[in-house]
Amino acid sequence: MQSSETPLNIDREIGDRNGEGKALNNLGNAYNNLGQYQKAIEFYQQSLTIAREIGDRNGEGKTLNNLGNAYK
Repeated sequence: MQSSETPLNIDREIGDRNGEGKALNNLGNAYNNLGQYQKAIEFYQQSLTIAREIGDRNGEGKTLNNLGNAYK
């Protein structure tokens, strides 16, 4: 997942919390698609925390949906 982790590192370096949350959600999606559900859940939970901290209701909803899919 190295290519997907690069945007995450950049977002963290520049302090872009919204971008960081989206990058974490994308990593969760990638791991979910690979069948690595526990790893996906870890990324989704991090994304959810950020969405709630910054008041991103849309991001929160998307992440909760993705979490539900990972728990299926």
